[in-house]
Amino acid sequence: MNVISNPSNFLLSGQTASAYSSPAMDTRAGYPSTYIMYVAGGSSAVVSIQASHDGAGWMPVATYTATTTTATAQTSAYYPFVRAQVNACYSAAGGTGSAYLYYGIIVQ
Repeated sequence: MNVISNPSNFLLSGQTASAYSSPAMDTRAGYPSTYIMYVAGGSSAVVSIQASHDGAGWMPVATYTATTTTATAQTSAYYPFVRAQVNACYSAAGGTGSAYLYYGIIVQ
């Protein structure tokens, strides 16, 4: 097994509120196990992972609150296509918030 760990696996990379990752990630070749890492560029951010069976219709499958400390999660579900959404960003007065979310799949 190889773990994909390159920068293209960042579904969110500095996005601000109400942004979607684009394009969606095709994970059909992966095992049903995923490593997720998320962090906020401002004070905090609320991010969601959305899944689709065909890359057209989307539903939320996980929501995380990111802070300036890197956090991790792991899934044990299979989603053919995934994307991420920034639901909200928070920052100190006068600052701007952003979010980063890494979605690492394990492939055969």
